[in-house]
Amino acid sequence: LKIMAFDTGGQAILDSREIEAGLVKVAEDLEYYYSLGYKSPHREDNKYHDIRVEMNDAASDYRVRVRQGYIRVSHEEKIKEAVFSRLFYAGEQNPMGVAVEALPLKSLPGTDRLQLTLKLLIPIHNLMLIPQGDVYSGQIRVYMALKDREAEISPCYLLTHEIKIPAADYELAQKSRYPYLAEMTVAKTRYTISLAVEDVPGETISFIRLEKEIR
Repeated sequence: LKIMAFDTGGQAILDSREIEAGLVKVAEDLEYYYSLGYKSPHREDNKYHDIRVEMNDAASDYRVRVRQGYIRVSHEEKIKEAVFSRLFYAGEQNPMGVAVEALPLKSLPGTDRLQLTLKLLIPIHNLMLIPQGDVYSGQIRVYMALKDREAEISPCYLLTHEIKIPAADYELAQKSRYPYLAEMTVAKTRYTISLAVEDVPGETISFIRLEKEIR
């Protein structure tokens, strides 16, 4: 607790059976504080960066408590964390209206594992496609993680796919859904599958969670 409090700029209240005294300390702590903000000079590198706060021309009896540092988390890492969290907590956020279909399983020769293919169907009118000459171009990223019956968790896989639609077919394509196949190797057990589909140019993300029994 002391380490956690020190790292986050808090204060640990220990070795006391007097709850009221501890609450008084909390109230006093919240009565006077400064909230400082600044723009980080570091890029989103997923690395830890120290914070140091000093008081100039202050009396020696003042003591500064502040969090010791932070991690500048990248955009991709934030999405991966959201994908992992949905392995444990149900809830979809699907502004793109992505549908998911599980195709028939395929046996893999020489192994007891199977190939599971998920067919993602993305309404094309919900994608941002940019005209480039005689084609409309876009890009999607698909994030995917699995949790089995024993709560073993896979890494979060990231797949990137370029979309190209001929300009002559663009109007008709607006009424259809773009198919994308995501393949994975699985064992015979029950899985919770968490997916994120990101429309990169449109900066829109759909999160989908499903259960799948592999027999």
